[in-house]
Amino acid sequence: MIFFKKRYTLNDLIFKKDLNYRNNLYLFLANYFEKDIFYFFQNKEKKFFTIKEKIIINYKVKKIISNKDLNSICQKKRFYNLDLKLNKSVFIPQYDTEGLVEIILSNEKQKKGIEIGIGTGAIILSILKNSENTVDGIDINKKAIKLTNINAKRNNIDLKKETILKKNVFKIKNNLKYDFLVANPPYISYDDQKITKIVKKIQPKKALYAKEKGFYFYKYLIKNNEKFLKENGRMYFEIGLDQDKYLENYLADFKKLNFYFVKDLNNINRYLVIKKIKD
Repeated sequence: MIFFKKRYTLNDLIFKKDLNYRNNLYLFLANYFEKDIFYFFQNKEKKFFTIKEKIIINYKVKKIISNKDLNSICQKKRFYNLDLKLNKSVFIPQYDTEGLVEIILSNEKQKKGIEIGIGTGAIILSILKNSENTVDGIDINKKAIKLTNINAKRNNIDLKKETILKKNVFKIKNNLKYDFLVANPPYISYDDQKITKIVKKIQPKKALYAKEKGFYFYKYLIKNNEKFLKENGRMYFEIGLDQDKYLENYLADFKKLNFYFVKDLNNINRYLVIKKIKD
């Protein structure tokens, strides 16, 4: 019994460990326990951990080192000042997507929008938390619907005014039109050889790949803009690397749509904004 009651310090955990292990350990602890990383630097002699916790932490840190992705292990992530819970069946939001949220917040004021494919709720909840817009959301994955509701409660966001539904975007039949639509759909071609092993390993396949060289969802939503948008309504998309030229050529055939690209922090065309023009 005394063995199981014994508690271990951080120094015990890093004893004889290399620098890579130590760095990942600090990152894991800060993320998992939701404390500043310096808290652990300053409390190396404090007896935090049971033997069970010591074993679990060692396992998790080794897994982080092999996977090279902290969020897939911790099952939570910070996104646009939200604390998001994750799960293995839903795409882990990336920081590039915060740029998409910024664009929407700068353009849309007290409007009604819809997000296609809500995932963790990162985009829809960021908009609701930081504006007076209202946003409906749909996703074909019932686990994404559940997770978005969990994350809303986790961040004190009331979804009473919003409609969050499990629905296939290709089967939507209603007359409700929106001021804006946002989507960060699967956009990777099935034959793309540049996708790293770690991305393939930690992200759900359905959230990565799309038919027609990755353009399937963009083309459907653009082609069916009348189904979703009011007059002067906008569409906001995150796009993949080097997809801008194809989309520019595709959009040239839509005379009632104006569009422009916005660059990310790496000076790459990462976001596409489309505006529906009045007749």
